Amino acid sequence: MTDNPQSNLAGGPAGPGTESVDRQRRKLAAFLFAAPAILTHGREALASVPPLQLRHLHTEERLVIFRPPGGSFDRDQLSHIQWFLRDFRTGDTHDINPRLLEAMWRIQQRTDSEGTFEIISAYRSPATNDMLRNRSANSGVARKSHHMSGNALDIRHSEVGVGGLRKTALSLRMGGVGYYPKSGFIHIDTGKVRSW
Repeated sequence: MTDNPQSNLAGGPAGPGTESVDRQRRKLAAFLFAAPAILTHGREALASVPPLQLRHLHTEERLVIFRPPGGSFDRDQLSHIQWFLRDFRTGDTHDINPRLLEAMWRIQQRTDSEGTFEIISAYRSPATNDMLRNRSANSGVARKSHHMSGNALDIRHSEVGVGGLRKTALSLRMGGVGYYPKSGFIHIDTGKVRSW
């Protein structure tokens, strides 16, 4: 096993007689994949819940996340999510609140879209947060940002305009929603229901 959890996420299908097709499909549906080419296998297994397609704008990495049966991610899945949503400046990782993923699934469902969520900012180390705060007096970066605890994402979507994202996120009432139309993104977090 390598230190990078992105490696070897999806092995080839098992040979004849080693595992049933249904068992293989359940495993595929419950796992995270780094390669979008694997996407069709997951759709066969969980056709009613389209996977989240993510692209990190700073690293150009992509991740496809299938909703886990039973609703809970296992440790390996969470490790892949944490790596993908790491502080890209420092490489630091942190636990990511699964409610953020649930919010994106609900946004996707309510907007009837299957495009890509583009990640602008996810986890931020305290050092990165301080650096961004000190860039300018009007940076908009909170001293105790939810990003530092893995409870916030700055996102946009390939099929839904930023105004539509904001409206939909507000309707969920799952936490804070920040609207940055000039920069073309919204902020979602798992804190108190509020907006700015």
